[in-house]
Amino acid sequence: MSNGRLSSILSGLSANTLATLDAGSLQSIFHSREWYENYLTTVQAEVSCLHFLAADNGISGAVLPTLLSQTGRRSHIRKLLGVQNYYSCLFGPILRGTPDKALFAQLFQPVASMRLDMIELHALDHDCPGFPLMIQALRHQGWWVDSLPGFGDWQLEVAGRSYAEYFGSLPSRLRNTIKRKALALPKTGNVHLEIIRDGPNVERLIKDYTRVYNASWKNPEPYPEFMPGLIRICAQRGWLRAAIAYVNGQPAAAQIWIVHQQQALIYK
Repeated sequence: MSNGRLSSILSGLSANTLATLDAGSLQSIFHSREWYENYLTTVQAEVSCLHFLAADNGISGAVLPTLLSQTGRRSHIRKLLGVQNYYSCLFGPILRGTPDKALFAQLFQPVASMRLDMIELHALDHDCPGFPLMIQALRHQGWWVDSLPGFGDWQLEVAGRSYAEYFGSLPSRLRNTIKRKALALPKTGNVHLEIIRDGPNVERLIKDYTRVYNASWKNPEPYPEFMPGLIRICAQRGWLRAAIAYVNGQPAAAQIWIVHQQQALIYK
């Protein structure tokens, strides 16, 4: 989907819907308007299947970006899918204000006329206030709703500790391994570590990160423009924390972190 076509779709949304989309970044980067604009531009090619389910009561709002999919040559199963895939660590309704039962009933009202066979949403947060309201609204429409475990994450509570305090809490075997590797690294050549957050070095970061990634054991990116777009967005919004290790002037290792709302995410 080109930026022009996406801009045309967004310009057709109501002012309240756009306000809810803009408020999404307060929830998560994965609910932000910038995330969806980059995703839809670099990953999702079809524009005709995009549907923004939206509801607003003047005080609160909810938006759920979805795609209409029809699969099977004979069965023609019609599915409503979330705008997400393996790049998405989190998905769900984008909220503004405090949602309630009536708001979610309005949000899913258009679903009743879509002649759907299935609604499939992944990476939902069960602790989100919209999750039980979403299930309740769908069941009220007569849907059979079930939830299954998808994937987990691993979190470390910093709890105000310094790095020295955190390092001291690690098992002795791990501490010794880190110290040994740190002593061995300079012996490989002239080592330089650089952290990039924004500014003119972002484009160099994208180039060097891509070079490291393409030379690694990882599978090639199926959508090669997605990560450069995400890196640029995070740099513009102050969310980026990227590290590149250079050995003899050549990029040898890279990490992309995203810092947002007091959380640091090791993304790539």
